[in-house]
Amino acid sequence: MADVVLENLTKTFKKRIVVNKLSLEVKDKEFICFLGPTGCGKTTIFRMIAGVETPDEGTIYLDGSAMNDVPPGERNVAMVFQSFALFPNMTVFDNLAFPLKVKKTPRDEIKKKVSEAADVLRITHLLDKIPAHLSGGERQRVALGEALVRNPKVCLLDEPLTNLDAKLRAEMRVELKRLQRELGYTMIYSTPDQIEAMAMADRIAVMNFGRLEQFGTSDDVYSRPKSLFVAGFIGSPAMNFIDCTFAEKDKQAFLDTGVFTLDVTDLRETISKSNGSEMILGFRPEDVIISKTKPDKNAYTAKIEVIEHLKPDKVIDLDVGGPVIKALTPSAFEATVGEKVWFTFSKFHIINKKTKETIV
Repeated sequence: MADVVLENLTKTFKKRIVVNKLSLEVKDKEFICFLGPTGCGKTTIFRMIAGVETPDEGTIYLDGSAMNDVPPGERNVAMVFQSFALFPNMTVFDNLAFPLKVKKTPRDEIKKKVSEAADVLRITHLLDKIPAHLSGGERQRVALGEALVRNPKVCLLDEPLTNLDAKLRAEMRVELKRLQRELGYTMIYSTPDQIEAMAMADRIAVMNFGRLEQFGTSDDVYSRPKSLFVAGFIGSPAMNFIDCTFAEKDKQAFLDTGVFTLDVTDLRETISKSNGSEMILGFRPEDVIISKTKPDKNAYTAKIEVIEHLKPDKVIDLDVGGPVIKALTPSAFEATVGEKVWFTFSKFHIINKKTKETIV
């Protein structure tokens, strides 16, 4: 296995920067996810690591050695695609054996490696079948097997579960994580699905328009987002955002949303160091606390506009006289549309509107 280091990696297509000065390190035997919307540069990063795309700038290191001038076939990097990329006229055994035959591996060794991979992936009973006779999950296991029989230093998985149904995706997430732990592979996974990334990755690289927004654990990107993009992209339902203005008066500091004010005197010094007074207040739906009686002076009034029953929870849209605020509550909370309630929030973030960077 190996560690992977990307240093100042940049790629441009027709004057459009697809990957912008990307630098990060993937540790040996680590499971990393590149997470971001379609077009953020994930696949291009994978193609550069595999060697089928050449970076305009920067260096790719594999196990401490620069790979920029090393041909793809000599990098020992395996890639699993969204489309499975199986030969339809070959049996599962022949599909698994193909990369070994290309390397002129002895027949006995091919049989041994295919048998070992099939046993680990639990597809031994499928070796005589062709892909057309397999389910989506079985085809995905075979595609993964094609990568594993080569004993690669790094395994790249480019949105491998996208074509599977929701139930099978959930099962395969568990299966992939199990395999990575058991086999000790360095795996780099790309997905636009935050649930996949949060469930599987040791660390997540959140990408936006070719730029790395944040690289950290699932708890880091969820609880301590570094930017407006990360705060909004991670979490379901998405974080609530309200434009506001930072103001100080009589030794007090507060955020004025135009609908309500939030006392931030304790954060006064930190916020004052930020450039400008225009801010964005952000708080997650699960941090919104709703009550039918006014709990204290810091609660704000709202009217229930919409109720979504998403067992075992409810998502309640609150009309506060400005932007709609979403609150996530247990199903047991009884509420009706049009009812007046009070709300507050247990945790919040303050983001500089100009720089889009998180202050608190």
